[in-house]
Amino acid sequence: MTQASDIVAELDRLYRASVERLQAALTTYITTGQPPARESRSDGSFAYPEIRLHYRGGDDRPVPPRSFGRLVSEGAYAISVTKPAIFADYLTEQLTLLIEDYDVTVEAVPGRQEIPFPYVIDPGHALSLDAVTATDLSRHFPATELAHIGDEIADGRYAVLNGGPRPLALFDGLRTDFSLARLRHYT
Repeated sequence: MTQASDIVAELDRLYRASVERLQAALTTYITTGQPPARESRSDGSFAYPEIRLHYRGGDDRPVPPRSFGRLVSEGAYAISVTKPAIFADYLTEQLTLLIEDYDVTVEAVPGRQEIPFPYVIDPGHALSLDAVTATDLSRHFPATELAHIGDEIADGRYAVLNGGPRPLALFDGLRTDFSLARLRHYT
């Protein structure tokens, strides 16, 4: 994909599909007691989509004189994304800058970072959670693990492991969802 709007549309499609699978599995579990297939946790069925970008480098283009929409070195970059429809304008703007200013390939792909189940239960949902506990749900579904929610990227403490991708943004999908949940809770 070369158009930022197409990439964002694919992110949204992937995100909605993951949320729908997670909501359907939760509904089945709550109403029948049947947990999701084990593969659902390992195959990315309940995962955030991801933006993957590869910057080839080596071009003679001038570095853009701005503090955002910049790549510091060649290689792979990636970030998980939540609620792409809400952030569509922002994502489209940022990806457009990168596509226009650098020799990059960008794609939207299924990610590996799972969406915690509390983030897909809409306020006023029709499901009765009286028959199950959060502990029961956490045994079978991705849960909010505070140890996995951090500010390492924004704090400059993120370490790229074994030639893995660099972060493409300061906050991943999990961190963004956690912040949005806190805003909803306190307002």
